[in-house]
Amino acid sequence: MDAFSEFYKKLDAYYIEKPEKKPSTKNEIEIIINEILAAKTKIDKKSRREYYLLKQYDVLCVADKKYLVFKKNEGDNIRYVLPYEELYERINDSHITTGHGGNVKLRVVMGNKYKIPRSAIEKFLSVCFMCNSKQGKNRRLVIKPIITKDFNERVQVDLVDF
Repeated sequence: MDAFSEFYKKLDAYYIEKPEKKPSTKNEIEIIINEILAAKTKIDKKSRREYYLLKQYDVLCVADKKYLVFKKNEGDNIRYVLPYEELYERINDSHITTGHGGNVKLRVVMGNKYKIPRSAIEKFLSVCFMCNSKQGKNRRLVIKPIITKDFNERVQVDLVDF
């Protein structure tokens, strides 16, 4: 089984276990984009959902393509809302650019640009072949006791490198 299908299999199992943390699909994002655009042009009184969407999200148009982004303060980076279908590709690109960086490094890089669930990053790292093969085996020190007849006859010092 390849990493792509294994990632989505693990992620589906996670979302079945926690249905309240449902990810956004491409269709849902398209619906939200259309609702935001309609709410911006609406002259009448807006509904609660429209006020919520206008407060939380914005639509970014680039070359006839519309992206759903989180509203930001001045000076903040634009954070795109990723659809469920594009999670693997975007995480994989960022993971490779960070040099197979771990959980924290990947969250920082992805968090600056995308709104991505932490569970998706964890599931991705669990299926990354390079990261899983890098993890070394647990090495234990073998310590032999010093057997002497008199006290202070021999001394053993362990050096710890910080």
